[in-house]
Amino acid sequence: MIQSGLNVTIFNETKLFRILKIKNEPTVYIASAITGVFTGLATYIFVFSLEQVHDLFETYFPSYNNPDILNENNFFSFHPGYWPFIFLPAIGGLVAGLISHQFSNETSGSGMDSFIESFHQMEGKLRGRIAFYKIFSTVFTLGFGGSGGKEGPVAQIGGSIGSKLNNILGGGAKARRTLLLAGAAGGLGAIFHSPLGGALTAVEMIYKEDIESDALLPCIISSISSYLLYSTFMGFHSVYSPPEMLGVQPFGSYFFYILLGFLSYFSGNIFIKIFNAVRNGFDKLPVHHVLKPAIGGLIVGLIGYLFPFILGTGESFVQQIMEIKSAAYSFTSLITAGAVILSILSLKIIATSFTIGSGGSGGMFGPSLYIGGLLGFLIGIIAQFILPDTLISLPSFMLVGMGTFYSGIARAPIAGMIMICEMIGSYVLLPPLMIGSIITLTLSHKIAIYRTQLENRFKSPAHSYDLDIMRSIKIEQYSEFFKNHAVVSKEISLQKLKTLAKKIQASDFVISSDNKEYFGMISLKKDHEKAPDLPSGILNEGTTDTSKKKLKTSRRFIYEIAERVPAVKLENTLGDALNIILEYDFDKVAIVSQEKLVGYLRFNDIMIIYYKKINKHSIPDAKGGA
Repeated sequence: MIQSGLNVTIFNETKLFRILKIKNEPTVYIASAITGVFTGLATYIFVFSLEQVHDLFETYFPSYNNPDILNENNFFSFHPGYWPFIFLPAIGGLVAGLISHQFSNETSGSGMDSFIESFHQMEGKLRGRIAFYKIFSTVFTLGFGGSGGKEGPVAQIGGSIGSKLNNILGGGAKARRTLLLAGAAGGLGAIFHSPLGGALTAVEMIYKEDIESDALLPCIISSISSYLLYSTFMGFHSVYSPPEMLGVQPFGSYFFYILLGFLSYFSGNIFIKIFNAVRNGFDKLPVHHVLKPAIGGLIVGLIGYLFPFILGTGESFVQQIMEIKSAAYSFTSLITAGAVILSILSLKIIATSFTIGSGGSGGMFGPSLYIGGLLGFLIGIIAQFILPDTLISLPSFMLVGMGTFYSGIARAPIAGMIMICEMIGSYVLLPPLMIGSIITLTLSHKIAIYRTQLENRFKSPAHSYDLDIMRSIKIEQYSEFFKNHAVVSKEISLQKLKTLAKKIQASDFVISSDNKEYFGMISLKKDHEKAPDLPSGILNEGTTDTSKKKLKTSRRFIYEIAERVPAVKLENTLGDALNIILEYDFDKVAIVSQEKLVGYLRFNDIMIIYYKKINKHSIPDAKGGA
């Protein structure tokens, strides 16, 4: 430790340090490029080591990750693996448990939660040693058959490199967070041959409904430099190679892409629930921390003995399925094929949950590609069966399924779409990717695989300075932004409110009494059918139970179902207004003066005022919108 400190001190005294010392934006960009170079090298070492272990297994155990179940003559035949498969994942898990317990507890699990928590809660601090131990731990976990991906580990490896480099170059907390993300972008951009996708993933995955836009340019710089160095050693090629040229998708296929979006949501929801249940179970398991990944590995080994195709990253398995250009099934065989594919998905979900949920080292993106790809394959063969005369591309459905599934569980739609396009070297699938991702993201707004993700930057301690700026701005200074379009009387019915909402294009309303006293708020985005029943006398006797329920709700006065949301006063700040909006999930906040309602302030207008303050530009026109 003393020697390490001495080395840093000597470096700090050099001319090179004075040039590279982080003191402004250009030096952050230079540091990002250096971070990318070191991350690219570390990623190469990681992937090369993993491939050596993988090749070793394929030499001694030929059936390892080499399934034949999708051969047209042998679709439903499962080939049991060799008996060592039962114990190999447990050995890998035991090594991962020892590393986590003895040297670096941050290496446990996917690494993404630790990485995201470091950004939000720890000023971007990740120990430099994590890069070494994470490589070692993941090679044993995945190389010995554990089910997982490589993106979580490389993000954490790159993040630790960026954080350490910031400390060497004398940067502060803000620069450290930036280089933390830049390092992650470098690892992701390199390993998936996706420089833009890696940068977007890094800035998007730390939030559920936001991106870290301030770090985007450094992430792009790091991702490009890492990608170039890594590809120099590993080759400039796409991750997946579809067997046929992908083209513009026929119009009739888009219905099935929509169906794929819904199926991805339901499957992702199941995946997250199973993974969380397994993770919580292992957290409570009364055994030593070192043994937990070994127990999880043993369960994976038992599954892998019969179904070896669920072991490891599964990349070669997905590529084999992608090489199936078309498939012709009768109705009976189609049902059977669907059952087999869903069984494979279930086994992969279980294996991944026990590998990573128990504390083994591996990422979630790889399994997402596996699961999403098989979901796409299933929808694709259904589309071929229903539309035999339409040119349906099974690889296209698989690739769209990959991006759609990951977008939903990781709350990273833009990154998921771009990543898939760059992984195949073409943007031709962007339209169906956008459709599927939007559907999945909209439905899965309450679920996420990474539990340390925060909603947006205003809920992150990393952006406490943003709230400090907000708290310095008095609401009364910007009365030109006050609006009254969406203010309604508490005496109108919900039915009339819905009619008004369509007219003024609003979903959230401020409620007042006849003498302009503030009463509360109501949002049409929320469910109001659980309100107490109205007297049955107002209903027709022939009405069904369902229509009775809707009629009771629509005839209810809004004051009966309004939410008691606090208002702000003129002397309050934008920070106070924003806190109420975020806590109660409305798009506006009521403003009162001497107990009388004077209007409301929209979230969009708060953002306009905020950016005016930090950029010192003229305020855009506040007119329009409700």
